[in-house]
Amino acid sequence: KAPFGSAKALVLDHLIHGINHETQPDMLISPYVHLMQELILRHFTAEKVAQLNYFFAGGGAYTQPRALQASTPGASITVAELDRMVTLVAQQELYVDTDKMRVIHGDARRILSSLRNEQFDVVVTDAFHDIAIPYHLVTQEFIQLVSERLKADGLFITNVVDAFPNPKMVKALMKTLQQEFSHVNIWLDQIPSQPQRMTFVISASDYRIEQEVLQASQGFSRQWYRINTPLLATGTPLHELPVFSDDYVPVERMIADLLLNPEGL
Repeated sequence: KAPFGSAKALVLDHLIHGINHETQPDMLISPYVHLMQELILRHFTAEKVAQLNYFFAGGGAYTQPRALQASTPGASITVAELDRMVTLVAQQELYVDTDKMRVIHGDARRILSSLRNEQFDVVVTDAFHDIAIPYHLVTQEFIQLVSERLKADGLFITNVVDAFPNPKMVKALMKTLQQEFSHVNIWLDQIPSQPQRMTFVISASDYRIEQEVLQASQGFSRQWYRINTPLLATGTPLHELPVFSDDYVPVERMIADLLLNPEGL
């Protein structure tokens, strides 16, 4: 129970994978999910937002697909979820109705690759193995696939758990995304005063967002900061980090601070 009513969270491994309000599906309680929604609203016109075609790599609690289904019933939503039981739990325990979504169970990269005749406005990666994104969803080859499946004005969004203030995984993924997209932005809902684990949101497209600070246009009163400049001026320089490829994707080394240092706990 909460002051705003009842909500349930899905916890897998060490992470909360989504929080769903019982009666208000468009209430985005987690700041990073709220931001992902706001980025979509900034990227497209209001008229287009009503009819976007989405691909989600990872269902989890289905928080964002559920919110989109409620707020923009004209949108088309495809969710690739590896585990059928995760979908079943979302349906039975987390108030999710998937009847109007296209849910495909299996590996998200294989599924996206198989949809050769489709073009999406938005591709979202929200998939985790413990605290790490699966290797094959961060490589340049995967990003090339995403770029091929996106429309010319499309938007890619992902979230990454990493250690602040020197998130090597985030920086390496940023460098990888820059091989395919003109504009790659890193966002946080707060700037910590000391080292700690954070959920970073990365957006990539060929469209430039001018604002350094985004104010919420709906839902909770929040703001988010684009941290590209301070991020690249701090810690490991970009030229020392790899472009991830299917042949070389050292995720564990990139997130070593999460695994070995107190700020990762």
